[in-house]
Amino acid sequence: MVTVGPELAGLAARPGLRFEAYRWLIGAFLIADFGYALAFNLLPDGPRVALAAVLFLGQTAMAVVSLGVRPDPWRLRVFFLVTAVAFCWLVAYLMLRQELHPTEILRSLGPIYFGLWIMGYYDRLPVRLTWLLAGFGCLFALAWGLSMPAYHHGAEAFQLGAAMPRFQPLHGGWQNPHSSAYLILLCVILVHLALVAGLVRGRVAWPLIGAGMAYVVGSFSTQVLVSAIVYFGVHGLLSRRVRRITKWGFGVLVVLLAVGVIFENEIRKADIRADIRFNAEELGSGRLGTWIDRVELIAARDLGTFLLGSGVGSDEMSSRTWRQKETTSHNTFLTIFIEAGAVGFAAYLSAFIVLI
Repeated sequence: MVTVGPELAGLAARPGLRFEAYRWLIGAFLIADFGYALAFNLLPDGPRVALAAVLFLGQTAMAVVSLGVRPDPWRLRVFFLVTAVAFCWLVAYLMLRQELHPTEILRSLGPIYFGLWIMGYYDRLPVRLTWLLAGFGCLFALAWGLSMPAYHHGAEAFQLGAAMPRFQPLHGGWQNPHSSAYLILLCVILVHLALVAGLVRGRVAWPLIGAGMAYVVGSFSTQVLVSAIVYFGVHGLLSRRVRRITKWGFGVLVVLLAVGVIFENEIRKADIRADIRFNAEELGSGRLGTWIDRVELIAARDLGTFLLGSGVGSDEMSSRTWRQKETTSHNTFLTIFIEAGAVGFAAYLSAFIVLI
């Protein structure tokens, strides 16, 4: 049984319109979203974008309706702040690019509005369906990785000595293969949370978790591996079922694993680039140097662009630190500041403050 705090417990009892279809609509959108995510790389570009627009526009519309069905000041504040960020994106696109990409905006905001919808309907959330879908995602990913040819990321394909075969991405496309590992790690965490809550037995959960983690390890995305190590490490350290002496050993192991993965990543990237020199700006696959470049770009902007940003997708650039590779900041906070400006960034941070 899942327990909730008094704030959420009182939400269901608040006056509002009765709309029992929500019970089925939330489940229907969950199934559709999971199906869309797992079939992402199998769908042609046109149908994929159209399907995303339909799904996320529907979720956005239902989130708006849900505010009338179950009015709540807390959700209204978050809705307003998220919409403020979207407004900054729209204004920036209209002023600076004279164009709009509504499908991209919907794909960015749809999941956020879906979260707002679910937050107001925790008592209608099909928890069993959620972890079953997550478990299916873990099995599907492992089957996908084992049945598809090995994949080499970026310059690894041209550096046979440094090449590391990975599982093929099933989500995000070839331009964003790491999103597959993030997606499956999320499925792993959902199954594990169901196990912790007593909603599923260990003999069912652990094979699903193992299948998902096998794909995550086979994808070998450094950020995702470190995230998995940290998640399970923190859980082990906080668990009351683990003895104190075991926690000490477990904690040391977690730190060594995280440091080992990070160092291996840096060594492998240096081999691939065939660098003679190595400096701090190259750390994290060039992320540190890229972040410095983007901060300098923000500081050099005119007042209007600084305040409103340059629109969705404008964080894409060709970085000298990344060997002129087309990429982004790989930093959500910098991306929000660049795309939505200081106003949108303030609204983004305010949404987190309201949630806290």
